[in-house]
Amino acid sequence: MLSLYKKTLQLVVLTEQLLISAQALIVLNQFCFLHTHMQTKKEKSELAKNRRGIVREAFSSFVTSISPAHFRRMFRMPFECFQQLCENIKTNVGEREFCGEDYIKEHLKHGTSKEARMYQAHEKTSGGWLCGEVRVALALRMLAGASYLDISIIFNVGYGYCHSVFNDVIEHWFCKDWVYPYLLEKMLDDPHEMYKFSTHFATKSRSGGIMAGIIGALDGWLVKIRCPSLKRDNVRNPATYFSRKGFYALNVQVIVDRYKRVIWRCIGAKGSEHDSKAFKSSSLYTRMMAIFEDINGKMHTNFLNLKFYLIGDSAYSLRPFLLKPYDNAAPGSSEDVFNFMLSSSRIFVECTFGEIDARWGILWKPLQYNLVRHKFIIDACMRLHNFLVDYREEHGSDSWKKDMEFYSAECLSFCTVNPDIAVGIYGNGSQGEGGTGRPSNLEQEMKEKGVIMRDALRDIMKQNNLERCNRTWSSNACNHVVDE
Repeated sequence: MLSLYKKTLQLVVLTEQLLISAQALIVLNQFCFLHTHMQTKKEKSELAKNRRGIVREAFSSFVTSISPAHFRRMFRMPFECFQQLCENIKTNVGEREFCGEDYIKEHLKHGTSKEARMYQAHEKTSGGWLCGEVRVALALRMLAGASYLDISIIFNVGYGYCHSVFNDVIEHWFCKDWVYPYLLEKMLDDPHEMYKFSTHFATKSRSGGIMAGIIGALDGWLVKIRCPSLKRDNVRNPATYFSRKGFYALNVQVIVDRYKRVIWRCIGAKGSEHDSKAFKSSSLYTRMMAIFEDINGKMHTNFLNLKFYLIGDSAYSLRPFLLKPYDNAAPGSSEDVFNFMLSSSRIFVECTFGEIDARWGILWKPLQYNLVRHKFIIDACMRLHNFLVDYREEHGSDSWKKDMEFYSAECLSFCTVNPDIAVGIYGNGSQGEGGTGRPSNLEQEMKEKGVIMRDALRDIMKQNNLERCNRTWSSNACNHVVDE
C-alpha cells in the first residue's frame, strides 16, 4: 500500500514538472513570435521607405498624349463620342457616383468635406481616386480585346482591380437604357413607329416597295464561351452549350433595323438550341402569337391591316408575323425572286453581327467569365454598338468606314493566327428549320396564314416582273454585296 502511495506521489510531481515545462515552451514560443514579428515589421518599414509611390496620370493628360486616330483604335470610338457616352452616364447616375475628373479636382481644390478628405487620402496612398472617365475607358479597352496586364500599366491600376472595375461598369453603367434602349417591345404598341421602321426598310428594298411591311430582320448569333462547369456556372450538363459549329456558345436571338441597330435581343438560349426553338422560347414570340390569336384585338388589327412582319432565314418557322424564304426554290422561279428580295433586306442583320464582332475584340475568342457575366458583356457590346450607330448617323463621316476596315483586318488577322477559333460570322453555317415536335393547332393555323401572306407577296412580285440580280458575296466582316 505504501509502495502505491509513493508511485502516485512521484506521478503527481512528474505531471507538475511537465506542466511547468509546457508553460515555459508557450512563453518561449510567444517570445519568438513577437521577436520575429518585430523584425518583419522593421523590414517592411525599411522596404516601405524605398517603395515607389503610385503616380496616376490624369485622364486629360493621357488623351492629349495620343493622337485622335490612336484614341479611336484603342477605345473603338472618337473622343467626342466618348465624351457624350460619359455625359449620358453621368446625367443618369449622378455626378457623385460617376466621379468625373473635374468633379474630383473641384473637391480637392476647395472641399473640406468628408468626401474631399477621402479623395485626398487616395491621392497620398494610391495615386488618386479612379475617376469615371478612366473607368469607362478601362471597360471599353477590355471590350476591345486588351489584356488586364496591359490595362494595369496604361491606367496604373492593380491587376485584380481591373476586373472589378470592368464588371461594375458593364453591369451598372453600360447595360442600361440610358446607353441605348431596345425599341421593338415599345414599338409594337405604336403603329406610327412600326410604319416609320418599315419605311426605312422599304427605302433599301429591291422589291420596289412591295415588301414595305418589314419592321426588323431576325437571326441567331452564336457567341463563343468557355466550357461551363457545375461549380462556376451551376451547369450539370455542359454538352447543352456545345453548338453545331464545334464550340461552346450562347445562342443570342437578335432583331435589327435598317440602320443595323439592335432593336431586340434574347441572350438566354444555350448554344445547342436551334434558332427556331430559341426564338419560340422568348417572350416576344409568345406576345406575337397572342396578338394574332386575339382576332378582335387592336394589335391584331394593326398587324392584319398594315401587314407588318419580321423576316428571318430558313431556320425559323413560317408565321404571318415572320416570313422566311421558300425551301428548294428553282433558279429563276418566282419563289427564287422572292427569296432574293427577302435576303437583300435581311442582310442588315448579318452586317450587324459582322460589325459587332469586328469592333469588340473580346468576342474574338471564348469569353472567360461565368454565364451571368457573359450575358452582361454581350448586352453591353450590343448597346454600345447601337450608341455608336446613332452617333455615326448623326455625325456621318468617312472615318467610320476606315475604322471598320481596320477592325475587320485585325479580326481576320486574329483568325489567321488562331485558325481553331471560329469568330462571329466567320464561323456561320446554315441550318434548316428545327423540329420541335408536333405543332399545336394554333401553330398550324399560324403557319397556314404565313403561307398565304408569303404567296401573296410572291405573286405581286411576279405581276411586277421583278427579277433576281446576279450577285456575288464578298468575305469582309460586314458582308457587303458587290455587282458582278
